[in-house]
Amino acid sequence: MICRDCGREFEACGQQRLCPACAPRRTSKEPKTCPVCGKAFIPHIKTQTYCSARCRAIQRAAEQAKERYTVRCTVCGREFQAGYKHAHYCGAKCREQAAKERCSAAGPDREITGLTVYLVHKYAAEGMMEPEIAGILKRSAASVHEAIERPLKPYQQRCLQEFLKGR
Repeated sequence: MICRDCGREFEACGQQRLCPACAPRRTSKEPKTCPVCGKAFIPHIKTQTYCSARCRAIQRAAEQAKERYTVRCTVCGREFQAGYKHAHYCGAKCREQAAKERCSAAGPDREITGLTVYLVHKYAAEGMMEPEIAGILKRSAASVHEAIERPLKPYQQRCLQEFLKGR
């Protein structure tokens, strides 16, 4: 095993990560007092502050309870208590409503991607008309027409040919 502190090789016992020379520097035999329960304890490492995981959890919960912010929901306008000051939504309903609005705000004339071009060509090859394709892809007819005008990439042509063979 290689020591985490000094990098020297040593024979490890169990989950030991420090060599015998470095381990005593990391531990402290000086008793400390737990700030939560007031109990005296000997820390396992110098940086240990609490006597147990339970006391550490109690302290963490108390710190989190202090850090509450009053925020206004960007969807319904209701004020609510949040764990951080940049929260936007008071709950799942408002978050979902905002997501729906974002999707519809993307609009029918959003960017035409390679996938859009492929799907438009695929639906056209199946015999669908441009207005029908526009409805399926939630795009304008002009956007669909523009996508049909774009050529397929070679791998997309192969995929479309394989799809049409299987029909």
